[in-house]
Amino acid sequence: AILVTKIAAWFDRPGERSKDLADLGILLMSYAEATERAYDDPSIPEELDFVDRPAFLLGLDLAQIASPHHIELVERFVDKVSEPGEIAHEGMRRVSDHRALRTSDGLRSRLLSLRSGLRAPSRRG
Repeated sequence: AILVTKIAAWFDRPGERSKDLADLGILLMSYAEATERAYDDPSIPEELDFVDRPAFLLGLDLAQIASPHHIELVERFVDKVSEPGEIAHEGMRRVSDHRALRTSDGLRSRLLSLRSGLRAPSRRG
């Protein structure tokens, strides 16, 4: 739920909400990182790089609880921020606390993994 709140706040005032972008980067990198799910959740595609799994699991869990409106908001955020060269993309890279998100490829990969999780069917028991 905090992901949606941070995204909504950023969309409301993007020029003033760089802290929200930094917080979103933390969520993309660390969600579920300390749990066994990153290793063995059956919903994770086998070919998904381990570093992208927290973002995927965040999307997967969000899809289970979010309204269609909130999912659409997250999708719009991914569209806006995942494109290298866009102001929002460069802004998120600049404020990120994680070295992996300071590269365009790293940031784009985590955002697209979030989207993949949103769209994936859950196979958990």
